[in-house]
Amino acid sequence: MVIIMSKSERKNIIKKKKQVEELTNLLKEYNNSVLITLRNLPDSILQSMRKKLRGKALFKIYKTTVVKRAFENVGRPTEIFNHAEGEPIGVVLSNDMSPYQLSKFFNENKVNVAAKPGQVSPVDIMVPKMETNIPPGPALSELKVAGLKAAVQKGKIAILADKTIVKANEKVTDVVAKALQKLDIKPFTAGVTAIAGVDSEGIIFSKEVLSLDPSVFVGSISQGAEQGFSLSVNANIPTKSNIDLIISKAYSQAVALVLNKNIISKAFVNDIISKAYVQSMSVKKYAKL
Repeated sequence: MVIIMSKSERKNIIKKKKQVEELTNLLKEYNNSVLITLRNLPDSILQSMRKKLRGKALFKIYKTTVVKRAFENVGRPTEIFNHAEGEPIGVVLSNDMSPYQLSKFFNENKVNVAAKPGQVSPVDIMVPKMETNIPPGPALSELKVAGLKAAVQKGKIAILADKTIVKANEKVTDVVAKALQKLDIKPFTAGVTAIAGVDSEGIIFSKEVLSLDPSVFVGSISQGAEQGFSLSVNANIPTKSNIDLIISKAYSQAVALVLNKNIISKAFVNDIISKAYVQSMSVKKYAKL
């Protein structure tokens, strides 16, 4: 069976082979790889991230099939693509930053963006009570049509009450989008989002791991360490870190037992005599001499 390909199909195959070869060579050069989603990612933000990370990370945009084939060529775990199903992706390569550091950088560099007509809002959009610099005119009617309580005060338009004009999972209408634009309210954030990563040891970082808050993570570890230490001491399980405390605890318990039971021993005879003296002084106060 002879398969006849068009000129454009042959060009496409040659192009993909070159891309696979290029990315394969780059993966041999860079230790850490992060997959990013291109969904709803403005090109301006992508270019901004490229500029900010120039010299530290390399951004490459390929089709998923190309990236997966290159990963296979260098023996990197292709399970990472289980985290990217249905997502248009790019790949970020670095030797200077781990997958977690790259994801943290992306999260810290997200920007506020305007709402677009027809866009589904992931959150409630609330317009607060405020004064504006908008002069009276058609804008007043536009804001009222959007559902806002607006009026002219001191020669400027003012919003008189807080108002949620879009609820989560609702579409932004043309009227609402224009009103938000008039008020210079940018309710959404946009930026590069890491969906998975893999380091030089082949360890895969899921999106959930990459998005961990370090303060919460460290706090949980500290709490767990404290609880583990208390458990080991209370259960008398000796370790390098708790042995001094366990010995001190055992000594205190031994002293308490000796004194409570009046057990005579060379080591504690003075303590027993002192205890007896204190008790005799207490009795003396009530004795009729």
